[in-house]
Amino acid sequence: MARCTAHPDREAVAKCRRCGRPFCEADLEEAGEFKYCFECLKDISHEARAFWKGKFTLHLVACAIISALVGLAFFFSRLAQYVGLADAIKGGSLDAIKAFLTPAMLAVLGPTSFMVAIYYVLAVGLIESKRWAFGLALLLNIAVLAWRVLTFSAWGGEDLRVVAAMVVGPILIILIAASERRSLSA
Repeated sequence: MARCTAHPDREAVAKCRRCGRPFCEADLEEAGEFKYCFECLKDISHEARAFWKGKFTLHLVACAIISALVGLAFFFSRLAQYVGLADAIKGGSLDAIKAFLTPAMLAVLGPTSFMVAIYYVLAVGLIESKRWAFGLALLLNIAVLAWRVLTFSAWGGEDLRVVAAMVVGPILIILIAASERRSLSA
């Protein structure tokens, strides 16, 4: 039989499954049904970590895209009001803008614009793998889901696709963020 690669004074008992070099019993580790040398086990471990790191990055990118889409859903839920504001601004008259921006209109556009901005901030935080994005994702999306459930009877005039995006999107964001919470950095 061949001599051990790490200890030439010892006889090898098996070959490493990955590199094929002979080793004594002290230099092999059993993983599953195969034996590997410590160097190959270290390489396999690094490769596995790199794979899972890439996988969680894909999950967070998907979560960020969903966040951006939910932000768009909020925008489209008030599209008519934004178009009206754009028309008032396009008219160039300060009086037309003041007439359009009534307290009732500000009560509609203000929170909607805030939600759009917050969802885009969340998307950036998720892309950058920031830990605060996890907390924001949970709080924001639980609040949005509660709001949509509480206003269920008022959905009559809204586009069903927008409502679905505001319900399914937050659920997906919560699930993905919760599954990746340990992967987020400070």
